[in-house]
Amino acid sequence: GLAAGTYTVIVSDANSCSRQTSVTVLSVVSTLTLTTASSGSGCGTSMNGTLSAAITGGGIAPYTYSWNTNPPQTTSSVSNLPAGTYTVLVTDAKGCTVQSVDSIAVSSQPKTLFTSVQNISCEGISVQFANTSTQASSYLWNFGDQSTSTELNPTHTFPSTGTFVVTLVAEKPPCSDTVSTDIVIGGMGATAIGTANIFTPNGDGQNDCFTLAPDTAYAIKKCLYLEVFDRWGVKMFESSGSDNYCWDGKNKKDNKQAVGGTYYYVAKLGETTIKGYVTLIR
Repeated sequence: GLAAGTYTVIVSDANSCSRQTSVTVLSVVSTLTLTTASSGSGCGTSMNGTLSAAITGGGIAPYTYSWNTNPPQTTSSVSNLPAGTYTVLVTDAKGCTVQSVDSIAVSSQPKTLFTSVQNISCEGISVQFANTSTQASSYLWNFGDQSTSTELNPTHTFPSTGTFVVTLVAEKPPCSDTVSTDIVIGGMGATAIGTANIFTPNGDGQNDCFTLAPDTAYAIKKCLYLEVFDRWGVKMFESSGSDNYCWDGKNKKDNKQAVGGTYYYVAKLGETTIKGYVTLIR
């Protein structure tokens, strides 16, 4: 084909008559082609999306752009957009148009929640954490004592008593959510030990045994260390880490009934030591 330009045409007949004229061949403009690109996928209701349009061929500059954003924008690149689908219409200097559709994705915003239950053992107080977070794919726990975990529902034993700030981060990239809660670890101490000071081991099923562990606290009973002495310092009873946590009023050496009277005891539970007197009544 001919290149763009002006050409002269001469036409002659058999009598040598001729006529000349000029013909202009215009350049042929190829069809407009357009590409778009998106970036900055958001979390929840965030507005950090960006879209850009570029003419990759055809058309005659300058180009005008029209985006169906709210409000409409007329630049080649638009930003601060929420998630959604957008259309751009590009028009060249000759009125030729091309249109493209692109979208900005959004990820669900995680919601971080957890609960905890404390369990007493001889090693201390362990805490069972229940992760009730939603819209998350991974988790990071910080227990406030330089320990961490990535388990869904971890169990953690704290090294000492006190208040620990437990933090859970729930993630679903690129989104995350964080929540922190104070966990108070009181330990197995005086509040877990009873105050009984009289017992009557007569076999009637009522108050037949002396212990400082509450009847409902089996784990505490297993961890209770109890010694009982008579007035001369003779050890009548000793319990440590066994089911034999209750003094039935007998001498541990010969298993004979101790006489009625006042006895001295030393009880240890966790970090707490309690000393006192108990009266045995026959």
